[in-house]
Parts: sequence; structure tokens; C-alpha cells
Amino acid sequence: MPWEDHSNFFAGNDLHRLSEKRTNKSLIQSLAKDASSRFILFNDLNPLMEVPADVDPKLIPTKSSGQLAYLKYEDIASLIDLDTNAQSQWVFLGLDETDQVAETGQGRANFAIELQTLDGPSSTTAASFISSLPPTSKFLSVRPHTFRLDARTAAIVGTARAVLEWNQKARFCPSCGRSTVSEESGWKRICRKEVEGEKVCVARKSTQSFTHPRTDNSIIVAIVSADGQRLLLGRKHRAPPKFFSCVAGFQEPGETLEECVRREAKEETGVDLGQIVYHSSQPWPFPSQLMLGFVANVRGSETVRPEEDEFAEARWFTKEEILTALDGAASGKSSFANPDPKSDLVLAPPWAVAHHIIKAWAHNEVVFTERSSEGSRI
Repeated sequence: MPWEDHSNFFAGNDLHRLSEKRTNKSLIQSLAKDASSRFILFNDLNPLMEVPADVDPKLIPTKSSGQLAYLKYEDIASLIDLDTNAQSQWVFLGLDETDQVAETGQGRANFAIELQTLDGPSSTTAASFISSLPPTSKFLSVRPHTFRLDARTAAIVGTARAVLEWNQKARFCPSCGRSTVSEESGWKRICRKEVEGEKVCVARKSTQSFTHPRTDNSIIVAIVSADGQRLLLGRKHRAPPKFFSCVAGFQEPGETLEECVRREAKEETGVDLGQIVYHSSQPWPFPSQLMLGFVANVRGSETVRPEEDEFAEARWFTKEEILTALDGAASGKSSFANPDPKSDLVLAPPWAVAHHIIKAWAHNEVVFTERSSEGSRI
């Protein structure tokens, strides 16, 4: 199908993660200290970027508004403890095999560091480091500035941010409440060793799901009318009057993806779905979702009767309206912040999976078969 090779924004992180080597502390420390290695810095989960002196970072960013900053170990050695991770949290991201280091014959090592903990600056050293940065080096809001990076770089930044935020939020063991420590180069947290007289925590006896970075599945579905000529979209209560998007929601325990799609559609719009077609997925590092995109057609009544108050309004749009709005979103002429005054509909930009599942339907790339009640993948 036309979208078989489609890759959504924040996908495409092709670093060789070396997951089986994360426990090899001597190897990871050697990579970190290598002069060719590079570090991506975050402050309160916002990346350090190089911004031209004549650019105001408070304005809506463009491709020329700044690039990701990379530092060397010698620049950040005072900020991290490679033995215990007791200072700023660091994560080994992997080797960039598209960027071979001549001296070693392997890809350049990439790391990420977060300078803040949930309680504020991790140390006076980190605070001093931040104040010493040159005027052109700024920690910029990950949204919207990350969306102006090239897709591959954004995917690496997204991975780094998701793992760093998980480390921040998993500082205490949910089984016993004791503090956790970072292991496996930032990709695992375990309950600290008990002191004499304390009960051994179950988390130290077996593999528990909370010790690894979490990824939460979330579905998003473009709902098509029975005649294939209209699309059902909704507007959130906090969204501007013209901004509509697809039904979306989190998958719950004991629920298949297809069941989740049907449930969310029923709850948010009141319609029943026929065939469900999978399109593509998108990592969404805010904080750690995996968006799974679908297109589905309606079975039965097309009357909108939502069971929940998720949308301020939900309505059907014609293909002509959708195509016009897609063009506006893709060109940047119509956006969340600056809607086209001539149009009654604003859609998500191309960096959102919602844009692409809507586009797939509008460009006649989705074909529903007669097996409309069970769902399928094409």
C-alpha cells in the first residue's frame, strides 16, 4: 500500500542502541569519555539548542531558528557521575553508524543528560554550568522547537526525552517506597539495596514492569462515513473553534487494539465501527506514548450521540473540506495558532500521525473490504 514505507515524526531513530551492552560499565564509560562522543543536554526536559543571535526564540520557530547543540565529555564531565549516576541523570542512546569515527572504526556514541531533578537543579555545579552558557546556547521548549528539527534528529531527541523523564518519575519503588537507583546506562531503575533490618523488596527478586521505561499505547482513528465521502472529527474543549481532529484514547488492560478503537469511537461520538484498518504508529515523547493510527468506517447509524463529554463538538466533514484543510496544514497557511479565516476547519500539521491517517483516506489510499465487522490490516 502507499503508506508501507511511511515514517511518522519522532520515528526513525536509527542509532545502534547496543542494548545488550548497557550493563558493561567499563565499555559505556570508555565510550562516554571518548573525544568523539557527543552529549545532548536537557534542562527541565528542554533540549539545548544553538540559536542565531538575530533570532528571537519566543517567536514561532522555523527551520532556521536553531539547531540541536552537541557537547563533548570534557564539557560536561563535572555534571555527571559515570559510576553511580548520583549527579545529573545520563542515558546512553547508542552509536550513530552513519557517522563513523576513524580512530575506532565504529559509530559515534551519543548520550543525553538531564540537569534537573524533580526538586530543582541537581547541583550547584549544574546551575553554574547553565549560567555560563554563551548567549547563542539556549534551552528551548521541546514543543514547538523540536518540530523544526530534521526528522532523524527529532527522533533521537524524542527518545532521549522520554527516557530521561521516565527516570525522573520513577525515583521511588512502587513496591516498598524506597528510592530507586539508575542502572544499565539509564535504561533501568532498581530499588536500592536494603539496610540491615529492612525487608527485601520484591523488586529486587524478579523482573518487574516498573523497572523499565514505560510506553503507553494510545489509538487514534479517522472515522469514515458508510458512503466513504465524509469524515467524522471532533474538537476538544480547550481547542480553538476551528481545530478538529480524530478520536483518540489510551488502550486499557485486557483490551485489544481493535476493541480500544471501537470503545473510544463509541464513547466519544456514539457511532459503531465496521472495518478497522491499521495505518502506522508514532512515538510521542510527551511523556511516552505510542500512537497507533487507524482508519475505520461506520456500521449503522451515523448520528453523533457521544456517551462522554470528551469533545466540545463532533461533526462530519466532506472530502472537499478535508482536502482544503490538509493543504493549509501542510503549507503552513492554516495552523492551530493562525487559522485560515476563509476556512471552517483546521487540521493537525504533518508532524502528527492524525494528519497522515486523514490524508490517506482523503487521497483514496484506504480500501475497505467486505469483512467490515472484524477489522483488518492492509
